[in-house]
Amino acid sequence: MDNKEKQWADQCMREHSYAIDIEETLVKVLGLDPLSMEDKRDVYNLQISADNIAHNPFLYIKCGLFYYLALHPDKREVVKKYISDYCFVAHMSMSDILSFVDVEDIIDSYVLEENGEKYVNRMIADFDKIVLEK
Repeated sequence: MDNKEKQWADQCMREHSYAIDIEETLVKVLGLDPLSMEDKRDVYNLQISADNIAHNPFLYIKCGLFYYLALHPDKREVVKKYISDYCFVAHMSMSDILSFVDVEDIIDSYVLEENGEKYVNRMIADFDKIVLEK
C-alpha cells in the first residue's frame, strides 16, 4: 500500500468520529440532554445519530442551521453563506468527502481541490462557530 492509499484508508476510518462531532453539536443546538431518557428518545425519534449523519453530513448540518435560524432570524446571512460555501458536498457521504486525499483527486467527476479531512474539519468548525456562539 503506498502512502496515498494509507492516508485515504486512515481518513475514511475516522468518518464515524466526525459524524459523532456533528451529532453532538446538533444535540446541543436542540437543547437536548444526552443523559436524560426522554431526550434520548427525542434524539432517536429525530434520527440524530452518527450512523445517519455519516450518510449525508451536509443535510444534517443544514437542518441544524435551519433550526438555529428559526431561533435567530438575524443570522440569515451567516447561514446562507455557510450553505453556499459547503453546498458542493450536498450529495456526498462523509466517506466520499474523506476520500479526497490531495488536490488532484477526481472522484465520480467531483474535484474538491483540497484534502477531504481538512475540508470536513473546517466544515464542522464553521458549523460549530455559527450555532454554538455565545
